[in-house]
Amino acid sequence: MSAENDFDLRLTVLEKELSTALKNISELERKVEKISDIALTTEKINAKMDMIREKIDYLDTRLRGIESAPAKDLSHYKRTIFSVLISSVLGTVIGAVMAVIMK
Repeated sequence: MSAENDFDLRLTVLEKELSTALKNISELERKVEKISDIALTTEKINAKMDMIREKIDYLDTRLRGIESAPAKDLSHYKRTIFSVLISSVLGTVIGAVMAVIMK
């Protein structure tokens, strides 16, 4: 009987350990599934971040173009004003010289 009791006791202990091990395995499987979900979500976020980065680069390029356009226009107006001033001064000088010559 002692052998049977010892066997029953060992069997009971092993069944409890097996039950605990199966619970641990189930918990690990859930955790692995969660980690897999997190990895998939991270991949999606990275893909969206890449798209956002591309859009920002495109907008940055456009903004630089828009910012430089007024500077180009301004330089055109500066040249025009300078040309008008030079023409006015030269016209006045030539007119004065012609007035002196005509007298």
